[in-house]
Amino acid sequence: MRFYIPEWDDLVDLEYDFINESHSKSHNSTKRNDMYMWEIFNNSSIPFDGVLVSLMTIINNGSKFEDIKNSGGLHQYLRLPKRYSILADCGAWGYINKEEEGPRFEATEVFNYYKELGIQEAVTVDHLVLPRVKVQGRMIDVDVQRRMDITYNNGIEGYYFWKKNYSNDFNLLVSVQGLRPSDYLNMFNNYLEHEISSFAFGGLAKKPTKIIIEIIKSLISFLEKKEVEIERIHFFGLGRRSLFSLFQEVEKHGVKVSFDTSSWLRQAWLGGKYFLVESDKLQKYTALRVPFTRSDRSSFKGKRKLTESADIDKLEKLESKTMKFIRAYNENQKLLNEALDAIGEYDKRVLHELKKSYRDNYEQKAEERIIRLENHYEGLEKKYLETLKNRPWNNCDCPICQKHGIDVVIFRGNDRNRRRGFHNTYIMYHKVMKNPNTWGRIKERRIEHRFIDSVDELANLEGNVLIITGCTKSKMTYKETIMVKANELYTGRLFKAVRLFSKIKGFSYIIISAKYGLVYPNDIIGGYEKMLSSEKDINNIKNDVHEKLSKILPKYDTIIVIAGKRYRDVLEDIWDERFVYVKTKGYALLTRMIQEAIKKVSVSSLKFYI
Repeated sequence: MRFYIPEWDDLVDLEYDFINESHSKSHNSTKRNDMYMWEIFNNSSIPFDGVLVSLMTIINNGSKFEDIKNSGGLHQYLRLPKRYSILADCGAWGYINKEEEGPRFEATEVFNYYKELGIQEAVTVDHLVLPRVKVQGRMIDVDVQRRMDITYNNGIEGYYFWKKNYSNDFNLLVSVQGLRPSDYLNMFNNYLEHEISSFAFGGLAKKPTKIIIEIIKSLISFLEKKEVEIERIHFFGLGRRSLFSLFQEVEKHGVKVSFDTSSWLRQAWLGGKYFLVESDKLQKYTALRVPFTRSDRSSFKGKRKLTESADIDKLEKLESKTMKFIRAYNENQKLLNEALDAIGEYDKRVLHELKKSYRDNYEQKAEERIIRLENHYEGLEKKYLETLKNRPWNNCDCPICQKHGIDVVIFRGNDRNRRRGFHNTYIMYHKVMKNPNTWGRIKERRIEHRFIDSVDELANLEGNVLIITGCTKSKMTYKETIMVKANELYTGRLFKAVRLFSKIKGFSYIIISAKYGLVYPNDIIGGYEKMLSSEKDINNIKNDVHEKLSKILPKYDTIIVIAGKRYRDVLEDIWDERFVYVKTKGYALLTRMIQEAIKKVSVSSLKFYI
């Protein structure tokens, strides 16, 4: 397998002063003096096999295309060692919503661009295939067949044009697109009739893993028949560990396989993730959030902009105190609690100010945003404790952690966050991709479950209904010696909403507990901190849940599951046509949906009594 890192101008100031939070003179002179990932790592530790560039991105970036040509080509512009191949595509995500206009480029015009860039591999012009796109703020249906035809026709025309005019300049991969697995395989088969042997499968990055597995397994079945020789396949946007074993299977048939992903890099600044492999297991740590308060470096911009009444002086003092104690803890492990308390105090103040801002600026959406915000901050203290206690930066051999230590796990500005992204990419390439023990097993495709995704449908439920919900992080107590009723132990917002909804509707409800298995509302249980965080946790309680449920399920006509995916996984083997789950995008919106259903039921009940 070969891994290509997408190029998105990911650079850092090599001489950034982490103590005084100041950039170097070199950076202030021009950001082109900043360094790419490959310039920071030494030759043996560079964590990729090639670089992926988007023609659309380059052309849309002011004078970048001319700067690249003036530099002598992309290798020179990127200061990338020649041994690393550069793969270029047209950048279909840049015109995904152009339903009428189609791709930005003609089938053959891209090849001269590619030649001028000095790349080694290129992909034919494609159009992403999906059922609907957003145009001028509203969703419209897409002509799926038209988009597939555009991709296929561009592939054929581009291939023959390249073969005649550019085959000595760079290698060509022909793009394969589709909506369903059968679409991909049909296009792939049609290309084979033209003796095409190198392919790039696109539009897969946002597709469910089970769909991707179906596509790759079909390819493997095809290769086993050995009807034709396939030289090369690239999978766009697929860096999921569970797919690595399938990539390996494809390679066993003599096919060169490559993939690209920016996910490991981006998780550093989108989710504050820090990865490390410990005893063949991928560990995910949470970076310590210490946002900048100072106006010239403020983290509070855009959607996070604070109100004019925000106590900036207070925030600055807490920010300074937090950084002081984090650094003190780095030198003296006995100061763990002081560091944790300082981070927690700053978090609370930031949360307070952001809630004020949301209420002032977002009106109707304010409460929804606040719910999401509170849920985000709710579990951070425990995650911070794990990061600080385990000190993962001391256990990493990458040049980033070796040089910068604890600063790599502080969520604070580009020069820390992107370095953490470089570290994550190093871990993926050297510790995960090259270690099959970390890949995890592939889950077979499961039966599609019915779901409810509207407030009205939920509020109008009638009949003999059982609700199954999950336990929550938030509890009255975490001490096992303190015994309380289950319906009093859980204090999370979702659980409270489910409990009230069940009462108003007259439905029974039961709880899947990560520690105790299946519990009834009046069961007396002790506190605990355990969560369903792995397949092992699910298997530990599955038998208990199934055994208890088998005794009561015959009483009910409908079983509504209001819980996250891991809790639904516990029920997988006994899920039948009576089961339906409530579907939303995340915990906050799920809670909101139950609360809205409660209002509708309450209002209708009130009208009835009046």
